[in-house]
Amino acid sequence: MASVLGFGFLRLGRPVVPVTREMSMRAVAEAFDSPELVLIAVGEDDLEGVLSETPSAWRDHLALLQNELRPSIWARHHLETPTVLSAWFEKKKGMDVRTLRSSPVFGPKAELVCSALLAVGVASEVAPDDGLVHELAKKNLYILTVNIAGLVIDRSVGELWNLHHEVVDSVFAELYRLEERLLGVTLDRSAQEQSLRDAVHAAPERRARGRTAHERLLRTLRQASDVGLSLSRLSEIAREL
Repeated sequence: MASVLGFGFLRLGRPVVPVTREMSMRAVAEAFDSPELVLIAVGEDDLEGVLSETPSAWRDHLALLQNELRPSIWARHHLETPTVLSAWFEKKKGMDVRTLRSSPVFGPKAELVCSALLAVGVASEVAPDDGLVHELAKKNLYILTVNIAGLVIDRSVGELWNLHHEVVDSVFAELYRLEERLLGVTLDRSAQEQSLRDAVHAAPERRARGRTAHERLLRTLRQASDVGLSLSRLSEIAREL
């Protein structure tokens, strides 16, 4: 995913400095202490550790590109307004970029991120900040619903939707309750359901069970436990794996 934006910035004529897991962010920050943008694109379980180690010179320039993003994550690290990309595209080894819908981008560097995505043919849009949590919920509910439902029946998202809709419904219902609790807002359920429906229909052949689906399920159950929410269907799925 980060490579998509990296190529986009290069096409805009912007220099790109990669920082891999084997490199020291602090050492790189000493050489590049005034970046226009610092893109963090790591796994969900790694994000908070990376945020805690982010050099102070970079903290006001962060852009976040992950699934399962919520404002409480960056608030815990005292980050006020990072740029946030709710990515509705994917890039896997050996395949071209696949876009499900236009990706909304929020925050101070939203225009720059959109320009980079446009440069590589990925649809995106600068979005108003008041829509941030609702857009994050749409992506969270899509990726979690199809991944966890795929653990029950390993099919494409289209087959799950058309042939095993009761599984999708039961998983979505519990995830919706949790998402409201974690975000601390009341979501528009019909809008969230429509977003899920649209994403499924945009790429019905996409495999539902991703490679990290089991980890997503266990992480979701931990989050539910932390906020005192019982998710009986998801707990049943975990026991049966």
